Amino acid sequence: MAKLTLDQAGQAFTADPGTFLRKNIVTIASGGSKAKAGVNVFLMSDNTHHDKGFTTGLSGKLGKTKDRQAWRVTWVRLGSDPVNPGEFAAHYVPMVQTSQPSHVIMPGASVSPVDLMVTSQLTGCAFGVGSKSDGTVLVTHIQPNQGIKDAGDRADDLNEAMNTSLAKLNVKFVHGRDDDGYSGSSTVVGKRVNNEWVFYLQDHGTCQYTYQSDNGKAKGTGKLLERVQVMD
Repeated sequence: MAKLTLDQAGQAFTADPGTFLRKNIVTIASGGSKAKAGVNVFLMSDNTHHDKGFTTGLSGKLGKTKDRQAWRVTWVRLGSDPVNPGEFAAHYVPMVQTSQPSHVIMPGASVSPVDLMVTSQLTGCAFGVGSKSDGTVLVTHIQPNQGIKDAGDRADDLNEAMNTSLAKLNVKFVHGRDDDGYSGSSTVVGKRVNNEWVFYLQDHGTCQYTYQSDNGKAKGTGKLLERVQVMD
């Protein structure tokens, strides 16, 4: 298979992130203090290496993997106008602390033409999808308070912050953390399809999931979470 150019990779990622995440390894860097909630411009860059990716079917059951191209998404600037090869616009969800929980509204097509959402890698953090009574989709990315040493108390603090951030919590997932530190990471991407937001997860380690309502769905939100494994 021919290697994608930066422009081709950026276009494929934004057009159908679910398919792209099944074929490629993607990591998303933090936008830092310059990146703000809302629409920002990002750059798809070549990580210049391949990683072993999951396969499905019989190959997957046998534990076989294939080399997958690795890509890295980095923040470029505020705004919604991509200019250079590999650039694209997306709604950015910044990471917040448990002491200052907040959410970002995922707009419909009538509010914003930008139909992609990204957030930085989950490495011990929690990402939640919720909604208001009118079906408006809310999302949040919260970092646990590492000052709380007891794992149970830290989890309770994180859950409280998540419930404070979202009027109604529909689904959340927390990237696992063990005694030796963070175990891998997870990539989370959202895509508005037919005016409904769908969220994809590419898990690079152990991730814990909690669904807070039937099938992780709420009025007006459609399918909220699809776990994506890299596959044939």
